[in-house]
Amino acid sequence: MSERDDPREDLRPLCRALADCGIAADKIHHTARLLAEPPLSLALSASDDPDVGALVQEVRGWDPDMAARMSLVDEKQPDPTARSKTRSRAGRKRDKRLWDWTGKGDELGTTPQGRRPLLDAALVIYCTRVLSEACEERKFQFSRLPDGTPGGPMWRALMLALAQAQEFLKKCAFPGGYKHRIQPQAVEEIVRLTRSSDFRRWCDRLGLGGRAVDVDHNCATFRHVVTLSRSSRSQKRRTTRSRRCAS
Repeated sequence: MSERDDPREDLRPLCRALADCGIAADKIHHTARLLAEPPLSLALSASDDPDVGALVQEVRGWDPDMAARMSLVDEKQPDPTARSKTRSRAGRKRDKRLWDWTGKGDELGTTPQGRRPLLDAALVIYCTRVLSEACEERKFQFSRLPDGTPGGPMWRALMLALAQAQEFLKKCAFPGGYKHRIQPQAVEEIVRLTRSSDFRRWCDRLGLGGRAVDVDHNCATFRHVVTLSRSSRSQKRRTTRSRRCAS
C-alpha cells in the first residue's frame, strides 16, 4: 500500500512496519487502524477516573457465568463450564462482587493492593493477536538481536502500535490518566507469559478465546490471567530452587 493511500500521516510509519511483516497490501490499512485505535473497552476498564464507572458497567454488561468461573479460579476450583445457576446464593453474591470490582477504575491493578503495573497487559495481548492474525501466524513472532534484546518485523510493529494505541486511549477515554510506560522488558515479559502453558491453562479454565476480539470482550479477565500466570511461574521457580538446595 502506498503511503499516499492513508490520509492520516501518523499512521504511515506503522503501515510501513506492517508491510515489512509481510501483511497483504489490502489488509495493511485496516490492521493499522485496529492497532492504533484499539477498543475503548481497554481504556474504560483501566481508567482511574471515578466518573467512568457507570460507562464501564454499560460497556461490560453483566455475565454471571463468566463471573462464576472467575470466582471459582480464585477459590482454586476452576471450572470452565461453570454456570451461575449452579452456584449457591452466597456464591452468586461473591461472583457479583468480583465482577463489579474488576470493572472499577483500578489503574490496571488485578489485586486490591499492589504496585501499579508498568504496562497494560490486555493492550499488549490485544496488539500481538491483531498482528498474528494479520500475518496469519499461530503466535506472535520475534527474534533476538546480537545484544540480546527483542527484534524483528513484528516486534518493531508492536512497539509502534503500542505507542499509538496509548495515545489514542489517552485522548479518547480520559485525557491525562493513561500514562503507562512502554518498556521493552515489560512488553517482552507479557509476550513470553502468553506463550506459557500456565497462561493457556488459565485461559482454558476461564473459557477465554484466542483472538483479538476476545481480549476486547474480557480485558479485565485477561489481566487477571496474566497475574495468575506470573504467580504460577514464581511458585515453580521457588519449588525448583528448594529442590536444588535440598540436593
